[in-house]
Amino acid sequence: MPDALQAAADLSDPVGAWLAGLILDHARDGIVLLDIRGRVLWMNPAIQRMMGWTLDEARGRNPAELITPPATRPSPEELENFRYQTGSSIFGKYRVTRHMRRDGTLFWNQQSHALIDLGPDDAQKMVVVTCRDISDQVRVQSALQEVKDDLEYAAHHDDLTGVGNRKELSRFLASDAARASLECGVMGVLQLDLDKFKAINDTLGHAAGDAVLRHVAAALIGTVEEGDLVCRMGGDEFLLICLDAGDPARLMRRAKDVLAAAARPLTWKDHAASGGIGWRLDARYRRRGWQTGRRGLDAAGRSGPL
Repeated sequence: MPDALQAAADLSDPVGAWLAGLILDHARDGIVLLDIRGRVLWMNPAIQRMMGWTLDEARGRNPAELITPPATRPSPEELENFRYQTGSSIFGKYRVTRHMRRDGTLFWNQQSHALIDLGPDDAQKMVVVTCRDISDQVRVQSALQEVKDDLEYAAHHDDLTGVGNRKELSRFLASDAARASLECGVMGVLQLDLDKFKAINDTLGHAAGDAVLRHVAAALIGTVEEGDLVCRMGGDEFLLICLDAGDPARLMRRAKDVLAAAARPLTWKDHAASGGIGWRLDARYRRRGWQTGRRGLDAAGRSGPL
């Protein structure tokens, strides 16, 4: 036991000191006593089990040398020169760090640091670090966050095609980027509708119709630029919102690219749709003053055999 700690214990009631030692030995949280230069003076059994290092092995060493993964481990020079600053913000706060046990397994370590200041000399200053392995809580939290993210994604995306839905469109248009695009007059909107889509469903079944919708969605996704949004408004209607359409001529070039992608051949169980599928696309360009320019495009070619 360090001299300062021994002196404190000697001044207390022997029964109280024995109880304090018993509590420390049986605490589930790991407790480490360090000198002001970060070197181990004492550890309770819990932290020894958590780290995989015994007190005799760790005494006089900086724990960072033992439990920090190699990729982020301080250099020997940094460890040698380390010293806790008494006014550091590390005291009185919790922090969570990914640490490594002696056997190489990683765990999430929640730590709190407390300064014991018994005088002006470094030998009279110690740091108590309380550690708790919160790996299970982190895994649960990560799983809950993943479920939350999945639900959030499902609420804003079309189940069949994976593109955005009406909710995602509303959120997108309310974003700062969309507002800036509208204010600058550079937003373009491409609306794509499928001709004879009902005939596909009636002739080949809904599975074939679903394949067509996924094909169209993939065509739109393949032409997006940074900041664009593809969404399905329902049925066979899709939108491509272009935040930076540039000018009407550039938007029309993009519209032709979309038509070309959508018109690529699509097969469904070796069946062909009578007459193929045609695409109708409207291009709108937001000018200043919320004026809307509109031009319709009809696919000159067919989508190919279905």
